[in-house]
Amino acid sequence: PLDPWLATFSSQPDTLRFVRGKYDIDHDLVIPYGVALVLERGTRWNIAPGVSVVVNGELHIRGTDLNPVFIRPQDETRPYGSIAVNGAGGTRCRIRGLRMSGGSGVWDDGVGYRGMLVFHNADVRMEHCQIGASFGESMVSIKRGMVLLSDIRFTAAAHAFIDLAEARGSVEQCTFAEPTAGVSGADRGGLVLRASDVLVSGCTFNGLPFTAMWIGRGSETLVTGSTFTGNDNAVRAADGSTLDMDRCSFIGNKTVFTLR
Repeated sequence: PLDPWLATFSSQPDTLRFVRGKYDIDHDLVIPYGVALVLERGTRWNIAPGVSVVVNGELHIRGTDLNPVFIRPQDETRPYGSIAVNGAGGTRCRIRGLRMSGGSGVWDDGVGYRGMLVFHNADVRMEHCQIGASFGESMVSIKRGMVLLSDIRFTAAAHAFIDLAEARGSVEQCTFAEPTAGVSGADRGGLVLRASDVLVSGCTFNGLPFTAMWIGRGSETLVTGSTFTGNDNAVRAADGSTLDMDRCSFIGNKTVFTLR
């Protein structure tokens, strides 16, 4: 059943649409199967501590450079949970012009959504976004799906910036910088790939006191035209993964390659 608070945003039988304005999300929301969630440009969500939104359909965020979509915590010192999509394989998620921070993760109905923005079994395209200040295991987590991440700036992750598991696609023109200080680097990474087939093109990894790019579990990765500057470990590959690198720059890293 549809949450009564959401009923006013039902523009069509299968679509919930938020238009320009400020909205306080003060309780968990579950979007029913087959219903798409649309956040139009200028939408601002302020989410209460511990609160999550689980979408069982398509997610569309339509911000622009002049009118982004903002997703922020109500209390900067207390994170909300996740914005999570539980897809069905080809479920479309199209995200543009998003400014997001302040989330962590959530367990819902026995499923762990291990990040601030999470996609399971979906076709994800994110472009021209700024993602910052996350508190969970990752900022963006994509599991078992297609992915295109383009022109996104990731900053202030407590743990991993991006975690891709069993994913196929590309990460292009993205920046990974300004990690959260004072957190152990043992379980941290800029871009983490597990059992994934991904092209990484034109990305920048700058000043990460841990592994900038972690490739494992038989992943196949081509990295081209990317820059690694001042990181603890630029690239780590293990577990039978295949790594090809072309036209990349390495400047001032403590270790460039760790291969196991």
